[in-house]
Amino acid sequence: MRRLPDRGEIDRARPLRFRFDGRALTGYAGDSLASALLANGVRLVGRSFKYHRPRGIYAAGLEEPNALVSIGRGDARRPNIQATAVPLSEGLEAVSQNRWPSLHLDLQSLTGLAAPLTGAGFYYKTFMGPNARAWMLYEHFIRKAAGLGPPPTGPDPRPAETLHAHCRVLVVGAGLAGIAAALEAAREGDSVLLVERDSLLGGAALSTPPGSQERAHLETLLTALAAQSNVQVLTNTQVFGTYDHGCFAAVEEGEVLQLWLIRAERAVLASGALERGFVFPGNDRPGVMLAGAARTYLNRYGVLCGERAVVFQNNDSGEAVALELAQAGAAVTLVDPRENLDAERRKSLESAGIILRLGSRITAAFGRRLRVVEVSGARDRARLPCDLLCLAGGWSPVLHLASQAGARPRWSDPHAAFLPGSLPGGMAVVGAAAGDFRRVADGEVVPETGWSRPLQPLWRSGEGPMAFVDLQNDVTAKDVRQAHDEGFVSVEHLKRYTTLGMGSDQGRTSNVLGLALMAEASGRTIAETGTTTFRPPYAAVSLGALAGAEVGGAFHLRRRTPLDSLLREEGAVMTHSGLWERAWYFRENGPDLESASCREMEIVRSDAAISDVSTLGKFEIEGPDAAELLNRLYCNGWSKLAVGKARWGVMLRDDGYVFDDGTTARLGETRYVMTTTTAKAEQVLSRIEFLLQTAWRDLRVQVCDVTDHWAAIALSGPNARKVLAKLIGAEQARDLPFLGLLETELAGAPVRLIRVSFSGELGYEVYCPAQDAPSVWRALRRAGAGAYGLEALGALRIEKGHVSAGELDGRTTLDDLGLAAMASRKKAFVGQVMAERPGLQAKDRKQLVGLTAETPLSSGAVLSFGPFAGLGEGRITAATWSPSLGCYLALALLRDGRAQHGREVAVHDPARGRLCKALVRDPHFLDPEGVRQRG
Repeated sequence: MRRLPDRGEIDRARPLRFRFDGRALTGYAGDSLASALLANGVRLVGRSFKYHRPRGIYAAGLEEPNALVSIGRGDARRPNIQATAVPLSEGLEAVSQNRWPSLHLDLQSLTGLAAPLTGAGFYYKTFMGPNARAWMLYEHFIRKAAGLGPPPTGPDPRPAETLHAHCRVLVVGAGLAGIAAALEAAREGDSVLLVERDSLLGGAALSTPPGSQERAHLETLLTALAAQSNVQVLTNTQVFGTYDHGCFAAVEEGEVLQLWLIRAERAVLASGALERGFVFPGNDRPGVMLAGAARTYLNRYGVLCGERAVVFQNNDSGEAVALELAQAGAAVTLVDPRENLDAERRKSLESAGIILRLGSRITAAFGRRLRVVEVSGARDRARLPCDLLCLAGGWSPVLHLASQAGARPRWSDPHAAFLPGSLPGGMAVVGAAAGDFRRVADGEVVPETGWSRPLQPLWRSGEGPMAFVDLQNDVTAKDVRQAHDEGFVSVEHLKRYTTLGMGSDQGRTSNVLGLALMAEASGRTIAETGTTTFRPPYAAVSLGALAGAEVGGAFHLRRRTPLDSLLREEGAVMTHSGLWERAWYFRENGPDLESASCREMEIVRSDAAISDVSTLGKFEIEGPDAAELLNRLYCNGWSKLAVGKARWGVMLRDDGYVFDDGTTARLGETRYVMTTTTAKAEQVLSRIEFLLQTAWRDLRVQVCDVTDHWAAIALSGPNARKVLAKLIGAEQARDLPFLGLLETELAGAPVRLIRVSFSGELGYEVYCPAQDAPSVWRALRRAGAGAYGLEALGALRIEKGHVSAGELDGRTTLDDLGLAAMASRKKAFVGQVMAERPGLQAKDRKQLVGLTAETPLSSGAVLSFGPFAGLGEGRITAATWSPSLGCYLALALLRDGRAQHGREVAVHDPARGRLCKALVRDPHFLDPEGVRQRG
């Protein structure tokens, strides 16, 4: 193997240094890792999966089954990367896999000696006993030997992002057919997205020699393409999946991993075809290569892969490879099972120095690295010395994307391949992907297959052991026959029993061979045998690309309120609350959580302060039946709610348990705005939409989620009205009653004011458009309001005895929470019947109570009146220190709790090593009559 000085698309002015198994090597910009290894004389690149046989580079693209390497350094090293798909870069480090202690001396290759005993189904038959515990012994050794490259132990250092693209026409593949299709669509005025896996446009034309008609035609097409402003081109991008409604997924490899989600009205698949080999003993030896791959390395990368080459073909595509190898200085023999060859072509081949062996086939290959091939014909058998064997066994169109879209493959005898079946609307397949192998020729009509002689189907050209069908998984012709003999004749069963096509190459070079051998064994045609199901992804995709930016701290999407930036500027310490980031406490009120939250509670109880509550769910409900919808959703009544008033309501689930609570205000005769808890907003909306589309299709009502459109600020404290009066006028502030609604302006922004309190103090909720939230917040601060965060907000609601997520955990009823009187007897509502089940009315259910103690109380602690056992008598749902009352408070669910008021209960907190006593009392610790909030 050697680099030729006058061929290739590489940039010899830009040498690149890289390492393979610690050995320093040099390539050029434009090389792939595979071409650079070949140019440096590296013939052995890996070991096979099962028998650890030595393997070399077999292909030049994603069909490569052998040359799997690990890329990178340290804990971020990525395994099982095809060397043929890795662009060479400065400092690249690659390591061979699946060998010990070294690539050249792999002791596990001794497993090949047991090959007669370890055929298909070996694991299923062997590791079954002698008893049920035996697998625990086998498993350790099987897992140690299984796999190829070790998985990375650290994160992928490459950043990742997700991008979206929309176009009228998507063209997948930028070979000659793909570029022509993109040009045709562009000239019709369509927006076109042309996606190519390679770094260069041209496809198979790049593998032809300089000055060829294909190269000239490519230049013409590229010039015309560059003149089209409505064509976007993505290179280094692999389309790997077809999904519903014209959606395609692709990944762009580079310094940044980019996952593209592409939506197209029409798609043109020009994904080309993959070459196949033949099955014969020794067909896996380093030096055996697909003919098209040898041509690619020669003409694109300037690498002559052998000095003594044998080209074995059953179709005319190998002749061009033989001619070009001979012109590059190799001694070439062309082996073809077909005997007829017209005189002109014979003369052309022989004048190039090519030895012809027609009516013959390769029956075996020998040498740890290829040294000799055996050629058998009708009249003689010979052994030919060689260091390169090129296989041209026919072409399989890449129909994976079409099949993913529902186009079932159909067998074509003239092509000896599967072609795309009936295509879905809006999809077309062109070029080699459709079985059209026409060549560029001036004024010459070339047959559809592109060959002057018919292809001769030939799958197995030699008999004997180690005749491989699937090179990556070491599946032999014997394994396929054994699967048939044992009843695994379905192609899906064949795949799983033998692992045919289950490697990272997904059987691109082996599937048709395996199906043909199964058809031969079963006496059926290949069309009757069928093919396996094609599912995305077509090519291996990094998990990091699929995850995108959602890794580390962004693994869970974090939603930010419209006030987020302003609150951070004011010194808010943020915390996570569900999917939201919220202000936990403000540093202006204290240096740490405990001191700041206590100070914030004191401000609310004695003065006035504001808090960001934009995370509340907000849904506008409009239509003649809006009130009826609310009546059915909530347990309390809504028909008589006046315009300009609000009401607190509670929803039940179908099973009678409490689902959510919130305030809903009436904006007009047929228009309402509903608020829900932060935790249940999405679930409430989903429930409403489900009911309107299924059970309540008769209701004339529309529901719109406006959670992100409106910011919400809670203004609480005895001086809240004074703060508000400075901004909207004393009269409007004075006249707004409890649970009243006012639409007005504040700081130049339209606002909705609802007089409602979560803290138990005089309070308002100020709703404004999201973009106006900062100006409204600043105006309230300038008017004298302090600020309080989520910690104080939660503590204030405990003092008041308001229920929240801890109590609304899906296991409590209206009666458990002391809210049974809310349920209307005059109307039907969701959960009404099930809520009346005897089990949900039992007196010994856990009921909401309050606890006071002189020592700290914690959420999750267990309550008991006697010796602690099991789950005790109840549990604490929320706890806090109360500056107002000077003790620790908690809300709890206690068995028959309302009958236990005044008793002492033991509080067990084994997780924190605490045990204390608490007094059971009414959960409304502060202002149980509600004088403050109504004042």
